[in-house]
Amino acid sequence: TKPSLLVDFAALGNAMSKLIYKNENPRIALLSVGSEEGKGNALVKETTDLLNSTDLNFIGNIEPNDLPLGKAEVVLCDGFVGNVILKLTEGLGDAIVGHVKSVLGETEESEKLSKEIFERMNILEAFGGGPLLGVNGLAIVGHGASGVNAVANAIGTAKFVVETGLIGAQQAELDRIRAEVN
Repeated sequence: TKPSLLVDFAALGNAMSKLIYKNENPRIALLSVGSEEGKGNALVKETTDLLNSTDLNFIGNIEPNDLPLGKAEVVLCDGFVGNVILKLTEGLGDAIVGHVKSVLGETEESEKLSKEIFERMNILEAFGGGPLLGVNGLAIVGHGASGVNAVANAIGTAKFVVETGLIGAQQAELDRIRAEVN
């Protein structure tokens, strides 16, 4: 992944956050090893310079431990790191639910709490998948472990993405941000 691609990801995420999640001015951050300016590898540093030349609401670096705290609506990283984060989150959700049940036992309260944790962390079932950003068209990517409900929800997600006009909005945002950077 090159810095220019991360800037493209920022433009795509900005458009998606505005249209899908109704964030008027999404905070955009780079995932890094430290939140301080100047921290990170060459990719992070070069991307920071490019993002600072745009009018996006770039707030700088964010650390992985900040992800669940909602410090940014759009967090940028390469696909490998992003997939690792997603899989860690899935496993963490399962581990927390297991821990709750082991501490509280199989009670009505532990079942209720476990269900709430699972629902908050399990976007797989809720959305069924997510739009593959940057494709000039619609592609919903689901999890290999998707069941019937997740597949049905993915169809609903695809319908919602089409109805919002996300693909056209993302192309317009890409064109705008690329013009600012170049």
